[in-house]
Amino acid sequence: MSSSMTYKGGRDGISMVTGKRSGATLMTSFTCASCGFVDDIEAPETNVLFSPWDTVTCSSCGTENLICCHCRTVYNAIDKDRMRRHWKRNHKDTSAHAAAQPIGDDEDVIGSTGGDWNYAGVSDSMGGADDSEGSDYDGRSAQETGDEPAIGDSSQPDASNQPDANLVDESEAELDTFQINVALDNLQPAPRSMMNGLPAMKSLPEGVLPIHAFPEVGGREKNSVFFYQEYLGRSLHGRSGGGMQGSAWRAFHKVNSYGAEDILDPRDADFLFETMEHALDSKGQQRENFFGILSRMYERVPKTMTDFINLLAPEQKQRFIDFQAKLETDEKLSGLYDDLCDIRNNSVQVPSTPAEADALLLRGRNSLYGQLPDLTVHTDDAGNAYIKLMDLISVVVAMGVPISYIQDENGLVSDDRDDFNPINGCKAARDILERLREDSSRPFAIRIGLMIFWSDGFQRAYVKQKDNNVWILTVTFLNTVKNSRSKFHTYCLAVGKAGADNSSIVENVLRELEEVEKARSLYCGRTNKIVKCQFAALSYSSDRIERHKLLSTIQLGTFGLRWGWAGMVSSSVPTCNSCFRSKFTPNGRWGGCADCTDWGCEQAYQELETIQHYPKFEVGGPSSPAAPSDRTVNETHHIPKEQSNEWIREGLIYAFYNCTHGETRSGVGAGYRWHKYVAEAYLRSMGIGGSLLKSFWANVKANIANSSAGLDFIPYVHSDSCLLKMPAFINSPMHLVMHGVATDSMEIVHKHLTKLQKLSTFETFANRYLQEIERFRLGYCRTRRLPKTFWLAEDILGLTRIMPCVYGLAFADNLKLTSSESDHHTKTMRSVLQLLNSLHVMVSTLMSPTKSTDIGAIKKSINIFLSCTHRACHFVYGQGDKMWASKGNFLSLLNLPKQIELYGPVRWYWEGSSEAHIHEIKPHLVENLRKTPSYFAAKLSLIFKRKLISWIRKTREGDSNDSEETYRQSKRFYRYAEIDDLRAKLDEALPVSAFQLKGYPGVWAALGNTRDTVEIVALKFIYADIKEYCGMPFFKTHLAENSKASVNKKKLLEAIDFHLILFPFICGQGLVARNNTWHFEGRFALIYEDWDILTTSGKSIPSLSPSLSNKIKGQLSGGVCCHFCT
Repeated sequence: MSSSMTYKGGRDGISMVTGKRSGATLMTSFTCASCGFVDDIEAPETNVLFSPWDTVTCSSCGTENLICCHCRTVYNAIDKDRMRRHWKRNHKDTSAHAAAQPIGDDEDVIGSTGGDWNYAGVSDSMGGADDSEGSDYDGRSAQETGDEPAIGDSSQPDASNQPDANLVDESEAELDTFQINVALDNLQPAPRSMMNGLPAMKSLPEGVLPIHAFPEVGGREKNSVFFYQEYLGRSLHGRSGGGMQGSAWRAFHKVNSYGAEDILDPRDADFLFETMEHALDSKGQQRENFFGILSRMYERVPKTMTDFINLLAPEQKQRFIDFQAKLETDEKLSGLYDDLCDIRNNSVQVPSTPAEADALLLRGRNSLYGQLPDLTVHTDDAGNAYIKLMDLISVVVAMGVPISYIQDENGLVSDDRDDFNPINGCKAARDILERLREDSSRPFAIRIGLMIFWSDGFQRAYVKQKDNNVWILTVTFLNTVKNSRSKFHTYCLAVGKAGADNSSIVENVLRELEEVEKARSLYCGRTNKIVKCQFAALSYSSDRIERHKLLSTIQLGTFGLRWGWAGMVSSSVPTCNSCFRSKFTPNGRWGGCADCTDWGCEQAYQELETIQHYPKFEVGGPSSPAAPSDRTVNETHHIPKEQSNEWIREGLIYAFYNCTHGETRSGVGAGYRWHKYVAEAYLRSMGIGGSLLKSFWANVKANIANSSAGLDFIPYVHSDSCLLKMPAFINSPMHLVMHGVATDSMEIVHKHLTKLQKLSTFETFANRYLQEIERFRLGYCRTRRLPKTFWLAEDILGLTRIMPCVYGLAFADNLKLTSSESDHHTKTMRSVLQLLNSLHVMVSTLMSPTKSTDIGAIKKSINIFLSCTHRACHFVYGQGDKMWASKGNFLSLLNLPKQIELYGPVRWYWEGSSEAHIHEIKPHLVENLRKTPSYFAAKLSLIFKRKLISWIRKTREGDSNDSEETYRQSKRFYRYAEIDDLRAKLDEALPVSAFQLKGYPGVWAALGNTRDTVEIVALKFIYADIKEYCGMPFFKTHLAENSKASVNKKKLLEAIDFHLILFPFICGQGLVARNNTWHFEGRFALIYEDWDILTTSGKSIPSLSPSLSNKIKGQLSGGVCCHFCT
């Protein structure tokens, strides 16, 4: 019995003949790959050059089979990959030889000319079945390779009731999830859509690139297809969205084509895309209800003219029928009648069930989700999942994300451009620019961009924290200033378990920088052009624990108190009384003291005998390497030394030589090998620790056993090949300043209040103000109520702005103390106020837009703050107690001046955008965290795909790539309902939200709740009536009610110069007793959003309190009770 056969015409896949074909035929038989039935067919004599295989249908079970035209091997139709591999392995050489022969005039040349592809003539570079393993057109089936089934195969169970994070079964999924598993040379021209309104193009216009000349995007052919269609749509039709429309076309028609006309109508593509988004965000019964509603709505839409007529009202229906009859009888209009009868609704069909939605939108490599660009996810032996940096860069540039380049393709470096990020102007960035220009043959015709890396661990949940910690590595591309809050500039590069060894991932990224810095052509979605690009790493930001782990250096302990330095802390490091007093006098002395080093760690050396087991001898010999500076065996003192990659590398080589050469018999002296404890003591004196000590000694033992064994005791991060040097691992302000010294300073004050048993009373006092400011919900001053629980860095930042007011006023007779408590309080109060004042001055100087580059002012503010901290610790914790010496963050402040000289103000490197990326990842990890490599790989792929979907949505909604509207304007001022509410806040001595207008005196507050109109009223100050406390000037303030006016909200926002907070000054113990008997004279301090305050000389950066400085000088001149007292 013969079965019908569909002849596919070979590799081009165009259906030529269905059923029996005229001409020469031959009878053959085949065994069905599904049921085993032996069937006879009447097959055409095909030209095997252009017809590698045919499709035949079993007459018994109806299953389609693939039959090889060369040897009649049969595979199931779903195993097209196996047939492709079979043909290429067994018959490609024969066909290639035949392709080289001349074709006679009487031969069939279909498939060899025109726009159709000839398989034998396709270059391997276009992605054949045996291409590199990273290709998603690889042609390998899961059954043949022994791997688990690919996601979306028909054998996979339906997961429609799972949430979006579980659309894949992570324990079984391959890394290349949702891929199009067909080769580029197998993409077939599809039937042209009649609804997209685009004619079929036989050839591309001049200047438009064909796909084989289009740059590779993300290492995946389907990515190139997506962005190539985007490129064609903008080049040929002047409109974006071609990539998304082409993906919708392939998903809807189940064909693989990439032409400019192979796109779905924008409205239908938008509908499918929005439906896919909803399906990703919903699950269970919610999904079923949604698609049920869609199905019922689609049923009500008329599909034909008859359906349309039936929906009309009876009168309208009869009128239309009469008109239709008139057209039918009129010969001239009969054609119009035929056209009306043939009208059909050809829009896309709505999926009616979750299963249909999965097949069309979510599951499978041919679904809409599977057609969207993706990145190949890799795993390492430690269970981490990561993506290649170069793949990510090519996709981000192709998306058209507005990156701020340090140099554009015209060689221009302009600081005054709107899209110029100030980080591009720092010295380290300019050094990178010069280095890349020197290594390039055409240095001024390449775009050069910079990247900032960040890594940290976080808790997925607060229960079972050891089992719920996750580690991520992100990369941030420098963005334009107006898009500083964009989420499309930060991407997750790797994810894994926080307790695992993540150093291998970081090493892979650092190694890849060598390739990333090479210039290559990339498609730029912002300009729709092919441009030459280079990228380089500027810095690596992380907390201190993470940095020590990555660089294998000692954290805290004897030699690691100061980040980036190896050395012990001497008792002469803190500023002595004489030097401290001199800082508050005109032309005072800074340094050069015989009694102290004035926080100069490099001068605070100690006797070498204090280091146990430090080597006294070396092996020596003509082949002995030189010892690193300040770490020879002949040293008499241990000198703190700034670490560098070269210095650490020299120390490792020197120690390795002394451990593997020399006399092996027991003994100590010149020429004897170092013992393990000697080598460890030496390396620890250089600040080297962690896993590096273990790997070092393992290499020593391996070399002793086999001197020809390969050596790998120098980590790549410290090798000469690593492009990211040790200074690039910068101190970040969020962890160093906010979570570090600001939090520790709060701890000192709270310790004093706890000793007085007044901490709870103080929290009640402070929360009155913090709660009011929290109610404002200001973007530049976030606060939370005490006690400090689960505070973010932004909360500490907001408190630091007002710390002299909140904490300082607590000591302005507002806490009810007994006489004995008052005596102790008097002795300690001054040092605590000095600490609060100096902390506020230092943080304001570091974060100020105007003073954050003043290296001299920064050095002085850090020096005075450390001195005040040392004295406050002495008074609060007891004589000789140096709490700051056990923290590490305090001494690390001394690194900031040099770092700012290289990398610019620390305020540029606030890790908020990277930390915020955790919020994008956490929702996908909330349920069933498994911590297996396949789980992390699936989640990493999902995280990137969701961000890409967000970008497509943004561009689909009409946002221009040239002016990205991702900057979320944070709230800057609070609007009071009525003027009576504002007056009540002023009378009750509560903080007030206000702003300053350009060209108008005083400050203004906003009133009303209308949408487009804002009422404003002025607040006036008396500059002559001022009271200073803890470095904050408080001015007499009154409400000018006659200045009330109504203004347009948009114009008001343009007229605002600065935003600020008015903080009241009150005193008296009645506040704590809640009997409203505190003293308030209507004085307020003005704290601006840019860290300035209002002084008698105008708006300026905070300074040290003159009253505290005079008291310091007077007390020190009158004598002290001990070396540390003031």
